[in-house]
Amino acid sequence: MEAIEVIGKIDEQGKLIVDELLPVHNKQVRVVLLIEEDEQERKDWIKLSMEGLSRAYGPDEPEYTVDMVKEVNPKYNPHG
Repeated sequence: MEAIEVIGKIDEQGKLIVDELLPVHNKQVRVVLLIEEDEQERKDWIKLSMEGLSRAYGPDEPEYTVDMVKEVNPKYNPHG
């Protein structure tokens, strides 16, 4: 499955309007809408996520180094 991200808006009639044509002719697609709320709500979600991560990894969590990896992922790109 391939993921494509585009920016769009919902018009007054409730139709999704995207800014560009998509290369998905004659394909079935799944559309996931991420509704952007105000800036404070976004910050609150980020804060909640960070708090969850801090609970998952305690101060005694070991540091993992590259030489500890048993199987290298050939598709891993550390720069993007």
